[in-house]
Amino acid sequence: MRNILILILVCSLLFINNILKSQESEQIALPDGAIPIVARGHMYIQGSADNVAMNFVFDTGASGLYYDTTFYSCNNFEYENLANAKLPGAGSTPQDVIVILDTVEFSFGEQLYQTTRVPVLKLKSILGDFSDGIIGLYKNRLPEKHGL
Repeated sequence: MRNILILILVCSLLFINNILKSQESEQIALPDGAIPIVARGHMYIQGSADNVAMNFVFDTGASGLYYDTTFYSCNNFEYENLANAKLPGAGSTPQDVIVILDTVEFSFGEQLYQTTRVPVLKLKSILGDFSDGIIGLYKNRLPEKHGL
């Protein structure tokens, strides 16, 4: 009886192992125009801003694009029009921020957008090291003539 139970257990483990291996290798194709989203405590959209790859946290309560201070300083962006501002947010004290006033192009998949006001906030301490910025609801997609 004991040998039969051991045989059933071994067969069950081999069967489960085969199922897990087949699930790992199976990739699901995304529909045309779909943008991949990664869930890691927050919803992340992989994209780029001014040709630098980044992970955007999708925040339906935000409007527009925000950079994290570390992401901004580590990528040597060469924006010329900058302003200083105080931005309210989490906590009781407004945060001193830089606001980029130059045109910033950002994209997700084949969708290209642009904006002219991008606040630079201390986000990694709140959202974690995986977040390079925030993207909120945004409607200003560039016309098709831009090649995308």
